[in-house]
Amino acid sequence: MSVEHALQCHDIVVEIFQHLYIPSDLHNADDYGDRLDWTEDAAVRLNLSTLACAARACRTFSGPALDILWRDLPDILSLSRILPHHEGTIDNGYTFALHDPNEYEWCRFMEYANRVQLTHAYGREIHPDAWNALTRRRNKSGSLFPRLKSLHLCWNDDTPLESLSHLLAPSLTLLLCTVNRVAKGILENMMDALRGAVSRQCHTIYLTPTYSLSPRHAALVIFPFWELSQLRALHLIERLAVTSFIIRALSSFQHLRTLSLKVSYIRDRPSTLQLQLLEILEVEVESFEDAASLLVDASLPQLQQAKLKIELGRNQQGTSYIAEIVSALATEHLQSLCVEIENCSRPLEATAFFSPLLNSPQLNVLKLGFLADDDEEPLQVNLRDEDLRSAISAWPLLRELKLTVTYHMRYDYYRKPQYGLPKLPAPPPTIQSLAAFAEAHPRLEVLQLPYVCIPADMIVTTTLTLGSGSRTQSSLALDSLSILDHGLRELEINTWGVLDLKAAQQSQKHSDREGSEGSSEEGDRGNGSEDGVFESEDDSEESEDEGRPPGRIQPLYEFAVVLDRLFPNLELPRYTSFEGWPDAGAPGVRRRLFELLDMLQRGRRVTK
Repeated sequence: MSVEHALQCHDIVVEIFQHLYIPSDLHNADDYGDRLDWTEDAAVRLNLSTLACAARACRTFSGPALDILWRDLPDILSLSRILPHHEGTIDNGYTFALHDPNEYEWCRFMEYANRVQLTHAYGREIHPDAWNALTRRRNKSGSLFPRLKSLHLCWNDDTPLESLSHLLAPSLTLLLCTVNRVAKGILENMMDALRGAVSRQCHTIYLTPTYSLSPRHAALVIFPFWELSQLRALHLIERLAVTSFIIRALSSFQHLRTLSLKVSYIRDRPSTLQLQLLEILEVEVESFEDAASLLVDASLPQLQQAKLKIELGRNQQGTSYIAEIVSALATEHLQSLCVEIENCSRPLEATAFFSPLLNSPQLNVLKLGFLADDDEEPLQVNLRDEDLRSAISAWPLLRELKLTVTYHMRYDYYRKPQYGLPKLPAPPPTIQSLAAFAEAHPRLEVLQLPYVCIPADMIVTTTLTLGSGSRTQSSLALDSLSILDHGLRELEINTWGVLDLKAAQQSQKHSDREGSEGSSEEGDRGNGSEDGVFESEDDSEESEDEGRPPGRIQPLYEFAVVLDRLFPNLELPRYTSFEGWPDAGAPGVRRRLFELLDMLQRGRRVTK
């Protein structure tokens, strides 16, 4: 088939123009009360311009190009401006008013409206008379946008109720409803319209859980979202004080599959959350206690994806609840767990996250992210070697494992460089454990760990005789590591170092005998082999080369050879020139590691 004949085929043209479509995320606006105009993106503007030119080129291109061009509307005004209208300012607010369109103007409007599948309706900018002019030609059950699937509705007390029935099309599947003010008399009619939409196909609603009755009433009223009990997905997009009544209301959703909840505080001990069919849960809280009160006794037997975000304030108590919280989420069907803890200053144990998840065999994504304040000491997250080894056979389907510690404003680039292993209460994961973990998870694609140690017995020291003198040289014995040829694509290890595991194990036993209090007192006086805190060999605070302590703290080239032996298919950063990366500090070391891995991969390709 020639190109000329191919472009006359409707299906081929639709497939070509489909590549120019960049979907907009209706529910990912930073501020749900403001317009989300995705046309500000340069790539989107270029694609829209290309589609507009194609629509004017010929009849074969016109229909498919217009379908994609008008599929997503930033707001209804963008389309309403093709009708006779008036724009002005009333009461310091922008308004848009329509005049009565004639038959030709209305047909032209509906030609484009029939193609719209996503739009934003901002009632505060459209005069009520404009709504009436738009809906006057539609019968009571007619819709302005017959193919509409996603709608962002910003509701105010000056929005005509009649417009709601014309916007909630029968084809609507997703509604983002930002409710600012609703008069008492209108709320019931508004709920009737929403219940009608939910009873058809609209099973997903993003909703502001509170609203005000009028500008004179400062107190907020809870929106009666529990009356939409037929929903399958409910997202409460603003923080809400959770009470026993709210928990009972949420438990009444018998068909709910997805729930997103932001908790400002828990007013009293809530009832037990029971959602037997829930598959996806997203929760934001401000303390460990609130998370425990909400989740520990919850009944979520079908949970498959969970995301928990804890934004800690002054209340840093409750880290002992972590294991119970994770246990409540660790169902046998769990496939993905993401935990984000912000502003935490207390040491955290990875065991509290790993151990409860060992009974979730279908887990394929585990993300543990910790964000610390800039003015705090480096946050200590204790990942033990036994933690990694215990999970070797627990998650055969694992594709992604991330355990990251970051700081506000990229503070990790500017804090004191950390070379070698940090002080830890137990031996960290060894390179052998890392290899065994990767070998047991052939589907693993992304792996991020805070540190990995190289056992001291892997260091082989040889003496070279040079004339009358001699020189000692150290290298890594690689016989203990097999060549995996693993398919891992992304690997991030913040730091590594050499560790004497025998001394570390003796130190741990000594620490356990003395007890936590006595051990901490000795730790202030002793060294890494006596105080229960393990450090990499030759640790020193003095700097010789860009702040790097002397000795074999981080055997850079040897570690790169080990990683290349285990993971030869790593996708290194595209910017392999590493322009803009710091030359000193921990980022500088990672930069040099990536450079070495890049050279090893290039050399292997040349030899092939």
